[in-house]
Amino acid sequence: DSTRIRKIDPQANVTTFAGIGTVGDAGGDLLTEASFNGINGLAFNPTQTLIYVSDSLNHRIKRIDIAENKVITLGGTGQPGYINSVYPPYLSEFNNPRDIVYDPVRGKLYIADSGNHRIRVLEEDIISGPFEPVLVVTVSTLAGTGVNGTQDGPAATAQFSYPSNIYLDPQSNYLYVSSYAGNKIRRI
Repeated sequence: DSTRIRKIDPQANVTTFAGIGTVGDAGGDLLTEASFNGINGLAFNPTQTLIYVSDSLNHRIKRIDIAENKVITLGGTGQPGYINSVYPPYLSEFNNPRDIVYDPVRGKLYIADSGNHRIRVLEEDIISGPFEPVLVVTVSTLAGTGVNGTQDGPAATAQFSYPSNIYLDPQSNYLYVSSYAGNKIRRI
């Protein structure tokens, strides 16, 4: 089921944590009212108070605040595309983002943006606003030209073929990326 996030407790009881169980693209103030379409990656922040969600077929990256029981969209317009941006305004685009991994040292979320053949980075920052704090989200490209391929080299010229899985080695801080069509495991 790629429309819900399920939870298994120590007694092996399975419950729905978030999602209504049908395809959709809604956030909300209640986790059971949120909807997803193709959940492919989950990542926790270090304190396990936030869950990041790769909502692949909605072309979005979402965040669940466990304490506030709320789902918000951090990146993606809902249409496939490729735009790096700073939010606000709400302009970044992804194309079938797959796996994600959170870097607790740098406070960054790395994203295997499969349809764009790139590895993307999402960073959050809170700044002072005129009335209340403002969440600023920056989406940038770490590696990949956007051309479907397997060329090695510097991050700006390397190519990926539908990157699908991503792992951060906490000892070396290397990212390891597997490609769905490239049949390779790459290191950044």
